[in-house]
Amino acid sequence: MSDTEELILACPERDGPGVYPRTTKSPTYRCRDCGATFPEPTERPGHPPTSTTSAATLGEPLSVAAYDDWQRDHKDTQWTVHQPA
Repeated sequence: MSDTEELILACPERDGPGVYPRTTKSPTYRCRDCGATFPEPTERPGHPPTSTTSAATLGEPLSVAAYDDWQRDHKDTQWTVHQPA
């Protein structure tokens, strides 16, 4: 690993980077992609940013995969649709 390569937290189930800590539930960590929960994530070298990542950082539309992930994570949310008057 080079000195400039960043380590990222990864899901132990699928080795993906979509890991976040939870403050009110146990186990502490959850994977956004597969839903696995675990006490500690694995660490691995990260990959260089892709153009999709850069575009999302600049506020451009999310990829279809990112939208699908968001939709899956919010599937139990009750939504209210307001129609214009």
